[in-house]
Parts: sequence; C-alpha cells; structure tokens
Amino acid sequence: MLEVIAFIPTLCVLGLIVFGLAGYEPTAPAFLWTVAGAIMCGPVVVTLFGFLGWLLIVVAGTLAGTAYAASRHRPVRG
Repeated sequence: MLEVIAFIPTLCVLGLIVFGLAGYEPTAPAFLWTVAGAIMCGPVVVTLFGFLGWLLIVVAGTLAGTAYAASRHRPVRG
C-alpha cells in the first residue's frame, strides 16, 4: 500500500521540477515521461529503500529544487 501512496507525491514533485524549473511545455511525451519517472522514483524506490528512505529522497529533491528556483533571477529586459 505504501507504494501506491508514494506515487502521487512523487508525481507532484517531478511535475514541478519538469514543468516548472525545466520549463518544458506540457506535451503528451513530456507528461508520459514524467509519469514513468514517478513510477520508477515512487513505488520502486519505496520497495528498495523503504518508506522513510523514499521520504528522505523526496524531501531532499524538493529542497534542492526550491533552493535552485529561489536562486534564479529573471532576465533583465532592456
């Protein structure tokens, strides 16, 4: 059951990274690759490292993505 629970937050985090930070347009291939990544990074990681290991990886990825986004500056238009 933990594998199923881990899929949704992983999909949210990967969606924010792919479509927010990376700037990809939400096309069908980009969305499908994001869902495939969520399957591999959610249930598979829970199976390998346990729920707490998965939670640590998601928190570290979210913090790293947020820190990177906070340090970016908008380009100056002249």
